[in-house]
Amino acid sequence: MSGVRTRVAFKATGTDGLGVPVKGVIIDNDGKEVETFEATHFGMGQFRLMPEKGKLYQAKVTYPDGSEKSIKLPPVLESGYVLSVYNNTETDTVLVRISSNPAILEKGGQTVSLIAQSNGSVSYASSMPISNH
Repeated sequence: MSGVRTRVAFKATGTDGLGVPVKGVIIDNDGKEVETFEATHFGMGQFRLMPEKGKLYQAKVTYPDGSEKSIKLPPVLESGYVLSVYNNTETDTVLVRISSNPAILEKGGQTVSLIAQSNGSVSYASSMPISNH
């Protein structure tokens, strides 16, 4: 979503379904490198991205054998929400952050609902009004 820093997670797998240790760069439509990434465990990894309105992005992936492939990322949305979840294993707590950009608030008051489920049971449910205050 435009103007909101987002954590993007990925998993790279081979034809056998197993994780592949890839690395690469994120490039915008001007050819500018905006971020790097590398799979760290079983082909999984993450990177941060601050998408800009009107830009297109692609991942240039490098495989262990040196081959490369470009993968187009989804288009940047003008408005919406970003849900971020942070797990603190030391304190057995979870922080949930809901972010939006000004475009969503221009639509007027919004309400978001959050439902947490664990082992098949709802353990938390809440609705929260969102405003620009």
